[in-house]
Amino acid sequence: MIRVMRHDDIQALHEGFKAQGWHKPVSLFEGYLKDQETGIRTVWVAEKDGRVLGYGTLLHKAAEGPFAGRYPMIIDLNVLQADQGKGTGTALMAALETQAKTMADAVVLALGMHPGYGHAQRLYVKRGYVPDGSGLWYQGRPLPEHEKAVNDDDLVLHLIKDV
Repeated sequence: MIRVMRHDDIQALHEGFKAQGWHKPVSLFEGYLKDQETGIRTVWVAEKDGRVLGYGTLLHKAAEGPFAGRYPMIIDLNVLQADQGKGTGTALMAALETQAKTMADAVVLALGMHPGYGHAQRLYVKRGYVPDGSGLWYQGRPLPEHEKAVNDDDLVLHLIKDV
């Protein structure tokens, strides 16, 4: 089941990701819920048999990148490792895209380049996302030609999809 985040999801998400060694503090989810309550973002949660499997957030207007203020932006899509490869990410993406369609004619995201994003890289391409043409971005700004960067979470390629 894919549904909107509730307060009782905060601890379950924190503990689920902590158990697999991912740092997702309670404060992150508290902030997401506050954003949801104020209409800045929507957080979608995947659940099966009362167990939280993952989540994804839709920022109603991109706050950064080449489409800042223009389109909704998918940010922070995560599925517990034990539940990856079973359609959970695809179901979350469908919910995010369906909501984005009510807001604009396109949805955007920033895709990390290191191997830790491998599942996401494949998922987004299969779902029809394409590079926006602005090249790689590092630490929130376009990476100029010949400039060096570290292949960390701040090195991203912006993608867009018509919805």
